[in-house]
Amino acid sequence: MSEGAKCTVEQCAEWLDQLDREFPDTVIFLEGQRQKVYDQGFIVTPYGRIKHLYEMEDHGAQAAQEREAINFSIQSTVGDLLRAAMLKFQQVRDEVGIQAWLCPDLHDAMYAYCVGSDVRLLIEKVLPAALGTAIPGLNLVLDYEVSLYCRWGEEPTENALIARGVSPEVAQKYSSL
Repeated sequence: MSEGAKCTVEQCAEWLDQLDREFPDTVIFLEGQRQKVYDQGFIVTPYGRIKHLYEMEDHGAQAAQEREAINFSIQSTVGDLLRAAMLKFQQVRDEVGIQAWLCPDLHDAMYAYCVGSDVRLLIEKVLPAALGTAIPGLNLVLDYEVSLYCRWGEEPTENALIARGVSPEVAQKYSSL
């Protein structure tokens, strides 16, 4: 058992088999990215980023190239998607006229501060426009979740949100109690 892993090799293999059964398109995508190492020697993301790859004699180095091909495709696309969403966020925020500011992104999340009275417009107008953009060439729009906090990491009560100017309807929907 690996350090940090809370499962046996057999449990891990079963989990991977289940993943393959439930998401067959993902398996096809991953295998396609891996094969591009050999077929074309580079990966191009939907946003046009290119990563050159090389066939290698060393099996360990070759396996690393295959993993890199998969990781580059996914991580680069997510990064570019977030950057596009941040630009769109600022554009739509300015058009709508609300007081909201982006915080630095963390991994695959986007965080914003917003004046309480503008939260409804942020949720109903700005976020759908910023985050509802299809990935180029894939006809795929990612889903997103909205969470509200008054203090970092603490789920707010309805009264705490209302006290900060959030409308009662929005406060009720996004509060913990």
